[in-house]
Amino acid sequence: MKKGMMINFILTIFCVFFFSGAGSVQAGNVVKPVTLTWTAGSVGGQWYSQAGGIARLISEKNPNLVIKAVPGGGVVNAARVSKGRNDIGWGITFVDKMAFKGLEPIFKKEHKGLRSLGGIFGKYQIHMLADKKLGMETVADLADLVKNNKAIKIAVPQRGVSDLNVTEYVFEYYGISLEAIEKAGGKVFHASYSDMVNLYKDRHVDLACTMQSFPSASMTEMTFSRESNLLSMSDQCIDAKFHNKWIKNSAILN
Repeated sequence: MKKGMMINFILTIFCVFFFSGAGSVQAGNVVKPVTLTWTAGSVGGQWYSQAGGIARLISEKNPNLVIKAVPGGGVVNAARVSKGRNDIGWGITFVDKMAFKGLEPIFKKEHKGLRSLGGIFGKYQIHMLADKKLGMETVADLADLVKNNKAIKIAVPQRGVSDLNVTEYVFEYYGISLEAIEKAGGKVFHASYSDMVNLYKDRHVDLACTMQSFPSASMTEMTFSRESNLLSMSDQCIDAKFHNKWIKNSAILN
């Protein structure tokens, strides 16, 4: 994206959110029609809806600036924007910093084309929702079932979405993996948030995993179909896999 177009984009967002009631606002006007792509999250998720909503608000203020929301994820968004494949994208602070610096285990090389425009949304919580009939209340209970060759059908985010990495790191702490679930006779479905809801409601899966703001709309909808438990994880897991490994070293993009 050209520097001038980025400035116009930022000014338009400023006008939309701070002067939405002023009909004569002219700052950030784009004279020539232009279309930008905004890489968001999975279809049916919060990022995808938020990007589409903001894009519509911007187009109302400046019809020449058209923004198209496209499916993406916390991991792939950083690479796409850095390479210029998409113009803007949602990101997660520590993931973006890992991308910028090329930090493993998520990234193998630096993505120096990233720039931060700002942040407006809050925290994200790990959700692991399981059919209550399975008797699971913790992730440790899930790990015990898998280790005892209990066939579990699980829905996890699509590849390229940061939720998937988070899910895999939690499983790693408890000594299991998606591969171990399949080896025990279970099935793993990589799905968008909307597809994940349908898989759970139609009882094609016993467990669904995401990382969304609380309360998660998709998780709430899943609970309408059957009694369910949100699985808890230990403080030791959180410290070992996130506070000490990711967050402490990758909290902000600087």
